[in-house]
Amino acid sequence: LRNPVVNISSMCGTTDIPDWCYAEIGVKQFSVAPTSDLIMRMLLKSPILHHDAVRAPTLLQLGGNDHRVPPQQGLEWKRALQKNG
Repeated sequence: LRNPVVNISSMCGTTDIPDWCYAEIGVKQFSVAPTSDLIMRMLLKSPILHHDAVRAPTLLQLGGNDHRVPPQQGLEWKRALQKNG
């Protein structure tokens, strides 16, 4: 996976395209600071909630200069997969 989006709610505050995060949950107009309801909706749409179902070996390629998907997304995925064993 190359700079994967795994947690839309945490990405919303670190990307240069927060409007994409809102679009993923069907919100057309967005504010700079999402409400707790919107954050929960973003989380519920995120792959991070399904990390425990991953059984295949996973290769991550993270780029520090990616402003769309910050590398922290991939690190979050790595930590979640490491908990799987």
